[in-house]
Amino acid sequence: MRNLVAKECIDLRYAAIDGPLECEEAIFEATSPESLIVRGATINRNVSLKRASVSGAVNAGALTVHGALDCTDMTIGGTAWVEGEIDPFGEPRGRGIGAARVAFILDYARVDGSVRMNGSSSRNSFTAGGLVRMFGSHMGALNCDGAKIDSVDGICLNLERAVIANGAHLRHGFAANGMIRLHAAEIGDALEMDGATLSAPRGCALNATRVHVAGPVMLRGGFNADGCVRFVNATIGSFVDCSKATFRKANSPSESSWPDDPPVGDVALSFRGTSIGGNLEMNCGFEAVGCVVLSGTRIKESLILGGRSPARIENDRLAVNAFNLVVDQAIVIRNVKVHGILDMRQASCTVLEDEIASWPPLEMGSKAASPRSGRVRKILHGRRRAFPRTRSRKIGSYRSGVLLAGLTYDVLLSPDFGWNRRRAIFKKTIDWTSPQPYLQLAKVYERAGSAATARKVHVARLNAAYRPLMPSRWVLQPLIGYGYRPLRAALCLTAIAIIGGFVFGRAAHENLLTPTHAPTGQTVLSSRCQPQIYPCVHPYAYSVDSLLPVLNLQERSFWSPNVTRAPWVGYLAWSFNGIGWIVGLLVIAGFTNLVRKE
Repeated sequence: MRNLVAKECIDLRYAAIDGPLECEEAIFEATSPESLIVRGATINRNVSLKRASVSGAVNAGALTVHGALDCTDMTIGGTAWVEGEIDPFGEPRGRGIGAARVAFILDYARVDGSVRMNGSSSRNSFTAGGLVRMFGSHMGALNCDGAKIDSVDGICLNLERAVIANGAHLRHGFAANGMIRLHAAEIGDALEMDGATLSAPRGCALNATRVHVAGPVMLRGGFNADGCVRFVNATIGSFVDCSKATFRKANSPSESSWPDDPPVGDVALSFRGTSIGGNLEMNCGFEAVGCVVLSGTRIKESLILGGRSPARIENDRLAVNAFNLVVDQAIVIRNVKVHGILDMRQASCTVLEDEIASWPPLEMGSKAASPRSGRVRKILHGRRRAFPRTRSRKIGSYRSGVLLAGLTYDVLLSPDFGWNRRRAIFKKTIDWTSPQPYLQLAKVYERAGSAATARKVHVARLNAAYRPLMPSRWVLQPLIGYGYRPLRAALCLTAIAIIGGFVFGRAAHENLLTPTHAPTGQTVLSSRCQPQIYPCVHPYAYSVDSLLPVLNLQERSFWSPNVTRAPWVGYLAWSFNGIGWIVGLLVIAGFTNLVRKE
């Protein structure tokens, strides 16, 4: 039927053709609504519809082709699909196809070779003005390179539960105006969408929920999706490459085109619950305007956000949701600009490679938040900026920041490895009071042989746990560093002893210390040293004896404050005694780890 011009519908239902079916450059003008019907037909060789023009729709449901189905450069105008309308077979049209217009129906078809719906050149392409539906079909391969499918009101390409023995290629100028649905499809090799353009601004552009891809998924080389791209609970046998790709969330999310699909919200790209057998690469100009969801994702190699080439992710609230992400090798967060909340809670990896500048800044509402005081400060360049007095503990009050509670890693590779630079990450965290991020970082420092740096991290952790106005923080932090620096108390006691020695020396010079066992008939003054009559006053020894009574230097046994003439000397001695007991107990508690909160 080459070069055929058909005014009426061509009906080949249940036909058995022991040879090829060739309809190259044929013209089918019927619009009632099918122009060509090959439903249930069996063709023992190839089917060729190259450069054919169809004004209505093609109905090839349950078609069996023992060869290839070639629709290269084919043009299908499509027709309206009215639910409940009686079709040419006397059956009512089904519901829930997800589109108002239909172009090509290939449900439950079996094609031993490849299905080619591609273009032969940049000027010529497969064009469909409605839904192309291949629900439950089996085919050797799918080639839609350069194809143009328009079904803006719903699904444009439906491959739900389809089985493709080899690869699926939707590359090199492929354009879809509407949703592509790959729900529970099985692809035996790669899913390649290099340079494809998907547009579904009111919902989901690509829905690959529960899809099984044995090879890699390539969304790269200028791939552009205006609408959510969703790989949920999918299985991908190799890597996922999103380099040089752009993902945008739906502008005005509406009701889903399919009853069972959840709303897309502000999600631009989702791999929730997906297993990826290789790397997940988001670099080389990767851009996402909307939330990137990686919650519950299992990546058997590495997650690369940026790396050596730049990437950008931004969203109003949650920018990256990586809750409970599991990465067997490395998480790389370098050379990436993230504006929004980066949620890494309960995530795990072997190596964390990052740089502090790539973590999003902490922003609360419309003003940047700071862990420090709330007074208006003059900062660099003479600009003035108001900071809130404290950071909120409610995640919903933040526009941007980092959530790190539960993130675990064995090795840290970063130019900001040192504590003096690493501590800046805790100024970006929303869950800054959570102890786990500090404990994890301290563990990494200990493994690297830097125990002193690990102690600094523990002190910072307890500083975050204790509120600034808590009396326990005033005592534990400066005196013993919460038990991690117990020898600080020795310096403190030394300073107090020196000051006390000076004060007690002045008191002795003014005879404000009296002997406790003065000899009978003798006058003993603290201002004069008469060792042949009575032991002399040693001010600094007296100060140490007051601070540390357990030493028993005998100074307090021979001399006591004259509380009648100078009560303050007595109060000072008693205060020294109390300070000595308190600090001594804190030192003991520090060495025995009683005040540490591990």
